[in-house]
Amino acid sequence: ELAARFESNCLPGRDLRPTALTDYRWRVKALLQHSGFTNDPLRSISREKVEIWHSRRTAMLHPQRMNNEISTLRDLLGYARDNSWIMHDPTAKLKRHKIPRPNPDPPTADEFQRLVVTLRNHRDRDAGDLVELMAYSGLRLSEACGLKWQDVDFDRGIFYITGKGRDETEWDVVPLFPAMRELLLKVRQARQMRKIEGIKPDDRIMRVNGCRDALKTACREAKLRRSFTHHDMRRYFTTRCMEQGVPIRTLAGWLRHKDGGALLLRTYAAHQDKYS
Repeated sequence: ELAARFESNCLPGRDLRPTALTDYRWRVKALLQHSGFTNDPLRSISREKVEIWHSRRTAMLHPQRMNNEISTLRDLLGYARDNSWIMHDPTAKLKRHKIPRPNPDPPTADEFQRLVVTLRNHRDRDAGDLVELMAYSGLRLSEACGLKWQDVDFDRGIFYITGKGRDETEWDVVPLFPAMRELLLKVRQARQMRKIEGIKPDDRIMRVNGCRDALKTACREAKLRRSFTHHDMRRYFTTRCMEQGVPIRTLAGWLRHKDGGALLLRTYAAHQDKYS
């Protein structure tokens, strides 16, 4: 009942994007499923019960996800305390978990070239195009798959992209990088020569929504040190830019990060030290 009241009375007033709202509701659902005190009266939820939940759940989740669930439980019990349904917050002494520093491990330049060659040797033109587009642009998978010809201005040397989780009318302007420009021109020319669909202004440039299986197969056949993912292509773009001395703030803008580069500094600290 507390969760239902919180969702109906409090969540609508929070400025959350649709994806964040969905994630928040998932966390509430997870609490109801795993807390162990869902059916207990509010006043009987003690610090001991919370500690038992915390210990059990910590073994199941990544530290960041665990911190998110702690925050959600605090929101729920804080709402109960504000309404005088409980006197004390049993989560008050729970400590947030330290988040391990991420260690991005994108393909090297040689690995990337071997990956692309293997994809194209399999005559998987669409998978090869998508992998190269993400590696040359820094686009997320959804952004790369959603890019249309009308979003690319070859004359001005820029392309437009809708920011993640934002309205379609909100656009970011990003430079049309040389390798990306060359790839797109080749894609367009190849389709014109084969007289196939897919070059109208409102057509999507990529004809697939992903190539996970093709990537996995190509990594195995190319005998790469591990299986790389779509997002590793975005990481490849990031590390290549760092190698070339692109300022962090500029790179953050190209990647559509809104923190001015704070995330990049945390995530790529070792790379930054290496190439600075």
